[in-house]
Amino acid sequence: MATGALTFCGVKLFVTPGVYVPRWQTEPLARRAVTLLPSAGVAEDLCTGVGAVAAVLAAAVPTAQVLATDLDRDAVQCARRNGVEVFEGCLDDPLPR
Repeated sequence: MATGALTFCGVKLFVTPGVYVPRWQTEPLARRAVTLLPSAGVAEDLCTGVGAVAAVLAAAVPTAQVLATDLDRDAVQCARRNGVEVFEGCLDDPLPR
């Protein structure tokens, strides 16, 4: 897929060059995660890419705290553009404790 925009689990996402494009095969994972996230829960999406899973979680459970990380600066910027609270760094290292 080229860069631009796509819909993932009903959420419109922007994709910039060089950032992993979420695949339809990941949608069942995101939908399952939504069912497991309590309204006052916390979810962490490590290696978020464009922020697809995090964006779906945040849209479905707006009262939960959804945090994401990615090592790639372009991915972090893209996820932020998609409304995701994302931290740059390796796995869970950059997350607040």
